Amino acid sequence: MHQECGLVTAANRPSGARWQDDVALDQGNAGRRTRWIGSRSSACSRKAFDAEPLWYGEARVVERDEPFELAGLVRAADAPRSHPDVVCRQGNVEAALERIGVGRHRLLWLLWDDPGSATYECGLDLVGSSRQRYLCWWDEEESYRAVAAISPWNDPAAVSNTVYRVLSCDGAAFGLESFDRLPDETRNASPDLVDRAALEQAYFDAMELWQRERGDAWVGLAEEHFGRVVEPNQLQRSLDGMDLFMESIREWISGERQKARMAESAAFSHEARVRLLDEWFSKTYVWALLHPVIL
Repeated sequence: MHQECGLVTAANRPSGARWQDDVALDQGNAGRRTRWIGSRSSACSRKAFDAEPLWYGEARVVERDEPFELAGLVRAADAPRSHPDVVCRQGNVEAALERIGVGRHRLLWLLWDDPGSATYECGLDLVGSSRQRYLCWWDEEESYRAVAAISPWNDPAAVSNTVYRVLSCDGAAFGLESFDRLPDETRNASPDLVDRAALEQAYFDAMELWQRERGDAWVGLAEEHFGRVVEPNQLQRSLDGMDLFMESIREWISGERQKARMAESAAFSHEARVRLLDEWFSKTYVWALLHPVIL
């Protein structure tokens, strides 16, 4: 199941011409197709998504190496109801999209429950109301940054592969901030579009990336996974972790503990890594608990 190379679920083929479609979303309550920011939209949008497409059968995907923020477009389309200082927040952008009749289809909701800190949430949605829609990353600090354009938006191979490509590289290839470790919970609101196997493969490849970068990724996941088995209570695990940290701080300063962790992590065989990820994923993955919002 877990491969050394990237996920492939449909045949890609190169394109001989650049994709020159405008970024345009159907505003359903307006009753007609409109451009978000008037006559300047065409040039700006072509520059934003003017790249060689990836093909998955008949579906095409244009990816960006830097995210395209939708907040400015939403502010222009929803003025004067959107206050310029708050429209960038996720809830405000969602409300504005609903007011102007632009569809939003939920895909993934990711949760990190870090010891001693507040819960952190982010996710991926498809935004748009036409055949072409935009895969957008949102989090608690910035909302709805488009990382790819997908047409048709409901092609499972195109959506699954693009989601895989975002998550497997820790967001780096798309200009997103690193999330540094796997989420404590993954909720799939659209299992018909985002294949479970694609998510698991993405997480496996992200773990391999972190293992190469830090050297202790697999032993860290093992500690987290088996720690949940021994002590399911998150607060108690946090307290235990603080005790262990105080006990081992001198070893960390000397570097001996980190060297031992890196050696232990590197010793994980491929089969052991696959088995650990499978066990962990089966306990942290949930599907269809969120309801897609389709306009």
